[in-house]
Amino acid sequence: LAKEASINEKGGEKEQTPLHLAAQEGKTAVVEILLREGADKELRDRDEHTPLELAQLNSHGEVVKRLEASTQPKVALQPETQMEESTQSREVLQLETQIERASKKAKYD
Repeated sequence: LAKEASINEKGGEKEQTPLHLAAQEGKTAVVEILLREGADKELRDRDEHTPLELAQLNSHGEVVKRLEASTQPKVALQPETQMEESTQSREVLQLETQIERASKKAKYD
C-alpha cells in the first residue's frame, strides 16, 4: 500500500474503505493483505455495513470465513489463497484508485 494512503481511509459515495470494497467484490487475497496490514474490519460504511456484512450480502463465502476468523489488527496470509505478489499489489492499487476517484467525484458533486 502507498505510504501516504491510510488503509482505513473512507471514500466514494458510500464512504467505504478498501476492505469494504474488497469484501464486496469477493477478493479473498486482497482482504487478507488488508487485514494483515491492519485494516479495521469493524468500520462501517455510510449504510452502516461492515466488510463482513457486505461479503455476506454478496455471497462471498471464502471472504466471510476469512473475516470471521481474523483477529485485529493483523493476520497472516493463508498459503492456499496466496497469489503472486505483483497481482496482489495490482488489485490493491486498483481499489485505492477507485476510492480516490470516488472521493474526488463526491467532493465535486
